[in-house]
Formats: sequence, C-alpha cells, structure tokens
Amino acid sequence: MENFVHITLGVSLVMFLYLIKTIVLEGIDYMMYWCSYFQKLIQTNKDVQTLNLVNSVTQKTITLRSPEWISYVFKVLSPEGTPLNRDTLEYFFSATETDEILALFDRHNTGSIDEKTFIDTWLNVAYEKKKIKNVVEYKNVLLKKLDYLFSFIFIPIMLFTFMTILGKTEYFTTYGSIVVGFILPLSFIFAGVIGDLFKSIVFVFFVRPFEVGDKIEMMDKIYIVDEIGLLYSTFLNNSLNVTMSNIEIMNKNIVNYRRSEFYEKKYTLKFDIDVYKRVVDDFKKELKNLIDEHSKLLKKKFKLENIVVKEEGKLEVDLIIYADIHSHNLMEGIDEFSIRLDKLVNEIKQK
Repeated sequence: MENFVHITLGVSLVMFLYLIKTIVLEGIDYMMYWCSYFQKLIQTNKDVQTLNLVNSVTQKTITLRSPEWISYVFKVLSPEGTPLNRDTLEYFFSATETDEILALFDRHNTGSIDEKTFIDTWLNVAYEKKKIKNVVEYKNVLLKKLDYLFSFIFIPIMLFTFMTILGKTEYFTTYGSIVVGFILPLSFIFAGVIGDLFKSIVFVFFVRPFEVGDKIEMMDKIYIVDEIGLLYSTFLNNSLNVTMSNIEIMNKNIVNYRRSEFYEKKYTLKFDIDVYKRVVDDFKKELKNLIDEHSKLLKKKFKLENIVVKEEGKLEVDLIIYADIHSHNLMEGIDEFSIRLDKLVNEIKQK
C-alpha cells in the first residue's frame, strides 16, 4: 500500500512537471503567434472575403496571386479600363458591399481605384495571407525544436523526482554519476554553445525582432527572413541565401518593415545658392504636386532640411519623403518618383 502511494505521488509530480513544460510552451506559442498575428489574421481573412466578393462578378474560381487574373477581374468591372468609383461598383454590388470594397482598395479616400492600385492591393492581401501561413508553419517547427530541448532538461528532473519518492535514489545516483562523468568534460568544450543557445532562445522567442517573411533592414542591407532557427537564422538578400548566428544578429540594429508604418527616403539635392533662394517656393509647390500624384504611395508631408553651404556658391539640401512601407510595389514606386524628382529639379533650376 505504501509503495502504491509513493508511485501515485511520483506519477503525479511527474505529470505536474510535464504540465509545467506544456504551459510554458503554450505561453510561448501565445506570445509568438496570437499576440502578434491574431488581429492581423482576422483582418486578412476579412480582406480575403472582400476579394472573393469582388471576384464573384466573374462567376469563376478566384486566383489570389495572379496579376493576369486580377487584371481580368478589373476589366470585368470596368471594360474600358477607367478607374473604379462608387457608381461603378454599385452597379455590381450593394451599397454596403461597395463600402467594404472601397475600404480595402481606396484606403487613401481618393474616390477612385485605378487598375494598378487594384492589382497592388489585391496582391498585398494575397501576400499577407501567404506570409501568415508561413509564420504559422515555421512557428510550429520552432516550438517542436524547443519542445525537444525542454524534454532534454525536464526528463532527468522527472526521473530524479520519481526515483526520490520511491526511495530509489541510489540507482539514479549510480547511473547519474556515470552520465555526469561523461557530460562534465564536454560541458567545458560546449559551455559557450550552451550559453549562446539560451541567449538565442530569449532572442527568438521573447524579443522576437522579426518573423519568417518579414522584410528587415540590417547593416544597410535589405533582407527577407527565410528561416529562423534556435542558433542560426537564414535570410535572402538579392536572391542570395545568407545565414547568420542569432548571437551576431542580436548586436545589430534591425529595422522591421512590417512593424513600421512609413519608409523614409532621403535625397540630397544640389543647387546654386542664388538659384535655390529664387526658386525654393516654386520648388515646394511643384514638389507638393508631384507627391500628390503619388498619393497612393507617398504621405503628403515632406521635409527640406539640413542645408549645407559648399564652396563656389553651392549648397546641398536634404529632401525627405515618406512612403507606405506596406505597399506591394514600394521600391518600384520609389524609383518612379526618383526619376520624376530628378526631372523636376533640373526643370526648376532653369527658371
């Protein structure tokens, strides 16, 4: 009877330790996914429902990530290729459905949706859906690795607890001393690795500076997070696969585009001092008009600052603009604006 009580108590304590491990893993799971992505998941699912609503005019199965298909849907809504507006949409949809579509595709409240904006917005939603799916998959892989690590730590503790309650510690001590005698010399060799492992776990699971699929800026380079490991993470840079240790990454400044609202772009413009004084007001007006033309990408505010006087009557001034960092065609839009800006600067200098 006494042995039965001891066994029952031992099993209960082992189950309690197992429960603690499970709770810790579930807590990490909650912090990694639900805290960061739950609201995003709800919004993305809502946006996908809106895409299905728009796609219903074709009476065909939706294709989420095909620009050709998205263009076809746009042409069904607007055969002549003119921008969509409320009147156009209400021909196909109810007023409530139209409000839902405009809320997704016309977030800048311009009153119209051209084909390019239509395609870009659709692809943005498709990209978010795919990214969240990838995050969930890699989150499960990471948690599985962490589960193995926790098991490696908890199983000896469970065995020791169970054997202690049964009064069989001599067996555990005998075999444990053999194992410790084998592991102890190795601990001196791998002490640094073990320390790095636990630092990396804190970095990956608790600091969480990025997730799989995130676009980040690090060391003045743009990377796409491809895979996150317990010790090493893999990134894509210009289609090149780059692997870095998490400890190395911890010491870098990381800009996460997903967690940012706007991308700040700086141009250093050069003028003659006399020319700048003469044209600065006109330049600001023309610049405002140019930014308004790119209102679906650029925020309306801009800055002209940090004027530096150079030799021979020259000066340099920094122009800072703010672009929607979540735009699907962010870099293409910035490149197009840069070309237009260069043309504007050359024209304004001739005045």
